Amino acid sequence: MIDRETRKSKCFGYLNFYTQEEALRCLNEQNNAILNGKQIILNVKRDSDFDSEANILVKNLPKEITQ
Repeated sequence: MIDRETRKSKCFGYLNFYTQEEALRCLNEQNNAILNGKQIILNVKRDSDFDSEANILVKNLPKEITQ
C-alpha cells in the first residue's frame, strides 16, 4: 500500500488467493519469513478490518517493496 500524498510505502499490503487452503498454506509457510532483510508478518483478514476480497494482510514490509 502506498500513501497517496507522500507516494511512500505504508509497509503493508494484501494477498489474494483463489481458495482458503492456498491462503492458509501461505500463512503457515511464510509468516515471519525474511524479505529483503526484514521479517514479514502475515495475518488472516478480518471482515471488519479489511477489504472483503483480501485473504491475508502482510505487515512490516520493507519500504522499498512496491509490487
